[in-house]
Amino acid sequence: MLNFSICLLISYKKDNKYVGITLDDINHRIVITKSGGKGIFSNSGIIKPNGSFQYRFENDGSYNFSSPIYPWMQGNVSVNNDISSVTKTNPKINVAVQLTWAPSVPKVGQITHFKIIFIDIETDKNHNHIDYVFSIDTPKNKTSYQQTLHSSWGVESAAYKFDAAGIFKPRVTIDAILFQPIEPVEDDFKISVKS
Repeated sequence: MLNFSICLLISYKKDNKYVGITLDDINHRIVITKSGGKGIFSNSGIIKPNGSFQYRFENDGSYNFSSPIYPWMQGNVSVNNDISSVTKTNPKINVAVQLTWAPSVPKVGQITHFKIIFIDIETDKNHNHIDYVFSIDTPKNKTSYQQTLHSSWGVESAAYKFDAAGIFKPRVTIDAILFQPIEPVEDDFKISVKS
């Protein structure tokens, strides 16, 4: 599940549902078109506060989504079967971290797109206001990429071009929840990069 208004690139496997969820107290509307704005595939109509919208992608391809009400709320969806997703749950802080990346097995020199979703374990919805660090360690355990951010809506994205083959270790470290500092909690993942 995700808040459509802040995702820049999302990857989905074919036949999975795209779910847009409103996390604020205003009405929204989502329109999904083929890349380049050609033909409307779906129009959600008005989505009430705390409501949701679902659309099932049946074909591979690139799609755009936007809000006719708020033109700055837009993004892209890539639909294909070359995607991996892993969720790590930490009951100590009641937050699960889902890391999704495409392509599933990146090649050296290829850009890999990441989606990081913070999930409230009690509600199974996005957890807002998370301070976190997303980093990637090389096979030699050196940090080659790091971004430190605040996630207002519980969904973030990143992109990275791997420059060597091997097993890389993306890590998501949470250090504050709802503006309250916590003892840092790390979730480690593994990605195999091919030459």
